[in-house]
Amino acid sequence: MNKRVVFSRRRFHDPVAGLPFEELGDLEEGRWGLLPDEALLAAASRGRKLPLLYFSPEDCTHAVRKLDPPAVSGVIRKRLGFWSPQALDQGMDLVYRSERQCLVLSALAAAADTAQAQFWFKHLESSLELLAHITGAGRYLALKPVDMLILLLRGEARLIEENRAMEGTGWSGNDSVLRELAKKSVQAGRNRASALCAATAGLGRSEFGGALPFIEVERVFSIRPFDGDLASALEARDVPFTECLDGLVAVWPLRSTERLTDKGGAARVVYFSRGEFIEDLNDLTPEQMARDVQQKLDEGYEASCPAFLEFLHELALEQALLRRNVLSVVDPGTALEIQLREQVLEETKDLRTRLAQTPPWFNRDRIQAAEAVALLRSIHQKVERDAALLEELARHARRAGLSSRFAYIRQFKKRNAVPPA
Repeated sequence: MNKRVVFSRRRFHDPVAGLPFEELGDLEEGRWGLLPDEALLAAASRGRKLPLLYFSPEDCTHAVRKLDPPAVSGVIRKRLGFWSPQALDQGMDLVYRSERQCLVLSALAAAADTAQAQFWFKHLESSLELLAHITGAGRYLALKPVDMLILLLRGEARLIEENRAMEGTGWSGNDSVLRELAKKSVQAGRNRASALCAATAGLGRSEFGGALPFIEVERVFSIRPFDGDLASALEARDVPFTECLDGLVAVWPLRSTERLTDKGGAARVVYFSRGEFIEDLNDLTPEQMARDVQQKLDEGYEASCPAFLEFLHELALEQALLRRNVLSVVDPGTALEIQLREQVLEETKDLRTRLAQTPPWFNRDRIQAAEAVALLRSIHQKVERDAALLEELARHARRAGLSSRFAYIRQFKKRNAVPPA
């Protein structure tokens, strides 16, 4: 039975009266706890407002781990004020992350069951199709094909630069796999980019006919001790940063890290992605941020080969999905369409090999290929259940467009179900 973490505000009529509500904690303004999907939908159908706080008990436990009671209360209040009003929209990210796991498991299943590899490749293709739909639906309506090609070029340039940047890093453990993948990625990216540059120039953007766009490789650093002059400079330049652990956590170009330590301080990478850091700035309390940054410092995150591999996998997947969305808007039968279709085929083949070789996006060291099918079946069903719940919640909230998107996902998963054991 699926259970979600919801908040019940204190009112004259108790919103969870008569419902199988399992209390986890309380505040002056209400209490939070677990509610099964069926009860949550029943409450929504009766107009009872029970804001979602977390999509699973595990998410809630992870969010408040190692925090004292006052800090936990702060987490719940921030979640209630900033995240809950957007919970239905955040549901699309929930589905995306689960489907991303289905993608990895399909690649592993194909590697484990070579006799049925084509069958599992078909499942992998269906995951890519759904992920492209999730990331692209309505997003590029205002863009011309040439504008989308420019986005694709920028993505290729970033992938090339990120893979080149890793060469100067001392990775912990065996980094031979990472370096070999990076080397192949740079060459494949250059080949694709060369063709895209010519195509973009042919559509009237001659400035992209030669060199790739310049991409500044950035990291997010923990900088200690606190540097007031640096903080003022970051604020003046509108660079994302926050005070944390008697220092700063800030976005900074990888090529000029000496500026961060020129006063004798220390600067260590705690995020590879600016976007992930900004998301945490918006979602986390200062106590959560300090806990997570300290954990990364203690665990040597900056030299973690698996963490950087996961980052590269995410960039490669984003690029693959964008390419599919570009392909969907170009005129069929044209030289550009043929070229993009060839790139999609090559990229998909490369992606499934990489995902099977170094599986990302699971909170465990390794997924055994033999267990991939059972886990794939379980997560496939989870996506369908989550989409069904969110479809109905969006309908009760009179978000017809969003409800339709979740309905599409639910129906898509039903059509592409994993066979029973």
